[in-house]
Amino acid sequence: REAKRVHARLLPSGRPSVASAAGDPGLRRDDARVRRGDDRTRHDGEVHHNSEAAGSVRLDLRRLWQAGLARPLLPVVLFECGNLATTMLILRATEQLTVAGTAGAASVAIGLYAAHNAVAALVALLGGVWLDRSGPRWVFATDAAAYVVGYLCFASAAPGLLIAAAGFVLAGAGIGLAETAESALVARALPDRLRGSGFGVVGGVQALGNLIGTAIAGILYTTISPTVAFGYAATWMLLAVAASACFRTPRAG
Repeated sequence: REAKRVHARLLPSGRPSVASAAGDPGLRRDDARVRRGDDRTRHDGEVHHNSEAAGSVRLDLRRLWQAGLARPLLPVVLFECGNLATTMLILRATEQLTVAGTAGAASVAIGLYAAHNAVAALVALLGGVWLDRSGPRWVFATDAAAYVVGYLCFASAAPGLLIAAAGFVLAGAGIGLAETAESALVARALPDRLRGSGFGVVGGVQALGNLIGTAIAGILYTTISPTVAFGYAATWMLLAVAASACFRTPRAG
């Protein structure tokens, strides 16, 4: 009888009318339970949706490794550990030029840094053409080798404008080729649906490697000598040259 009474007071939609609910305390309690059940269902659905979203992020990271990004990422990690902040290059060049008696050493060093950026822009364009023909392996090996020689110029105890200029030019050529090769690495190694995640991983490696490498080199610079600091960075670049053999990036379908 109670079920029939409740059913008789429901609207066509299956919900109780306001009038019937107001006049029947039992029916009001039934309606409250129904509403709480609806709220729990919506909450459970939102939690499930958020769990699926988090799981998809983790799945994408696993797919990056399954797609083969881990192996060619090794030389990138080595390179970025030796990729020092340009402020260290400017500082070292200023010291070299000051010892050589160059007037306005700091201004000259900043001018050399501007030349470094110009060389990087030009070499990046040329490196893109070279990469289309030869792939990223040789381009990457060349950029790391350019840094090795450039860092040796900064590590040199022999002062002079030519030494500092050569260091900046080689570093500019190295970074121009490196950015081209690393971008191509992701674009060629991964399918379209994973390239955004791949670029994010490479960007994180670049930022973290540069931070750690510069911090350690800075400590060596101030506690031992600039020669040791730039020798440390050059060692990472040598390892990156050796690891460039890992650059196997067949074009993803």
